Amino acid sequence: MADDEYVDEKRYKYGKRFFVHAYPIFGRKLKDGTLVSKRHRRLNVAFSGAEAWQNSVYYWWWEYLRRSDAYKRCCKQKGKGKLAALYDDFGDVFAYETADFWTWWTEKVNEYETRGEYLFAEQIARKMEVSDDADFDDVEDTLIVKIPLEVRTQHLVRNFRRMLNDYEQRVKQARNTSRARYKVRAKVSNNTLYKTLKVYDYVQQHKGATHVEVAEACNLLINKHYTYRMESDNSDGYTVSVDLLRADKNDKELQQRCKRVYSRRCSQSVRRHLDAAEDYIHNAVTQFTFPKRG
Repeated sequence: MADDEYVDEKRYKYGKRFFVHAYPIFGRKLKDGTLVSKRHRRLNVAFSGAEAWQNSVYYWWWEYLRRSDAYKRCCKQKGKGKLAALYDDFGDVFAYETADFWTWWTEKVNEYETRGEYLFAEQIARKMEVSDDADFDDVEDTLIVKIPLEVRTQHLVRNFRRMLNDYEQRVKQARNTSRARYKVRAKVSNNTLYKTLKVYDYVQQHKGATHVEVAEACNLLINKHYTYRMESDNSDGYTVSVDLLRADKNDKELQQRCKRVYSRRCSQSVRRHLDAAEDYIHNAVTQFTFPKRG
């Protein structure tokens, strides 16, 4: 048999599908309770008691999409309307409860892929191959190397590693560039995504709540330290610091001032969270990236 009639597919394999960002996992644990996956151990925990898969940005993408009224209408219409293409990819996310995210993520959408892989995984990594053609369309993602075949393999491997080190920035840029259908755009912590959605949900469920009530119910971090200047007849005055929630009960004027300052700070924080939530929800149905503001 001639050499050119035989192709050893096992020698130059295509790479596996992978995710640029940590993908949801069911959460297998060691005997001491820590996650088996070292990558997922380093993740920012969304909230106390969160399931392992709730510490992935892809889970929060799904949750924000489920807050979109426009997408809810599309799902009720069985995918008809201007969001039909999005429906074809994500399906009816309202057909699942929060605890059923894992079912949605792992269900097969075709013969080869689960929904999570189809939506968010990178394309199959290209295999190493010999080419006589030096004209590559994707030259930024490709390093064309001439390999002297007479050199011993050990020396080739050692020099190839050195070459990758020399092109470290180019390699890093290529590996950090996502080619998934739907891309994660910004590095927003899981805890921030959780808090933002918590504020949004609370406001939707308690229409008459004040911003102070929202901030306290959602445990938002409000700066309670307040400093003001007191005038004095004998000097230029002096600075006083108080806790906004612990002002002197005998000083009614100070109590009212602290109440106004605290209320204003709560309103600012709640508005920031609501603005962010509305941007994330809006862009979850209008963009191919998440989380995105503006």
